Amino acid sequence: MKIGEFSKINKISIETVRHYMDLGLIIPYKNGSQYEFNQKCQKELENILNLKSLGFTLNEIKSIFVYETLGKLSITEKNNILHDLFTLKKKEISKKINELVEIETKLTKKIKDINSVEVKRNFSLGIDIKNLNLLSCVSCREDLYLEEGNIKNNQILDGKLKCTCGISYSVKSGILIVDEYAEKKSSEVNNNIIEEYIKETDENYILNVRKGLDWVHNELCKLDFSDKVILEIGSGLGFLLRNLYDDLDESSVYIAIDNNIEKHNYLKSLIERSNTKKI
Repeated sequence: MKIGEFSKINKISIETVRHYMDLGLIIPYKNGSQYEFNQKCQKELENILNLKSLGFTLNEIKSIFVYETLGKLSITEKNNILHDLFTLKKKEISKKINELVEIETKLTKKIKDINSVEVKRNFSLGIDIKNLNLLSCVSCREDLYLEEGNIKNNQILDGKLKCTCGISYSVKSGILIVDEYAEKKSSEVNNNIIEEYIKETDENYILNVRKGLDWVHNELCKLDFSDKVILEIGSGLGFLLRNLYDDLDESSVYIAIDNNIEKHNYLKSLIERSNTKKI
């Protein structure tokens, strides 16, 4: 039979068959420019798959085939050599099993340690009253003033900011809502958002993001952030802030802007669980 039929019957790719041929594990009869695969080839393939299932590498299988064919060994000689090879492989597998058991024990401890950490909210983050002067009406650019609100430790957690032109803006869970329609369109962000983002995003793009954030951090950390206002448009899940947070001064003001309110809520909850309030 031809290589296509041989690969189809055995449910392996033609590339795999060619690789086995290149290694000398399968040696078909060549009829002109075509290879013919016979029962001998079928037996060779079955031996390959059987030895692979026992943990042997292709190079090790190649050595076994050499012992079996070129050596023209007697049954006793063949069995003695195979006994040594199989015994050596068994010791190798036993060692790997012990290593995996040790790794499993370490992982179990790591998981237990992670589960024992209590992640709690250390403070409530909202709009600091002293920073109201940084906000203005999107329509007339006039300053906003607090008309009503729930205030805790000088943080506006809920309430309403109003402009003299009559336009008012809601503060919900410490976040200023400029576009009520955008708030309604926001989709819920779950706690596995970062894990899902990494899984669903191209690996090269993730690498470039990491390099970019590393470069930004190295450049921005040279700056003095004391009494500075940092405005990030399209902050999303706050990748920039995460990389800058430890370098920020307590007098810094960070303003995150995004059209997805749930992402804001997620980022705010992360900051509230940090050890130090800086923004």
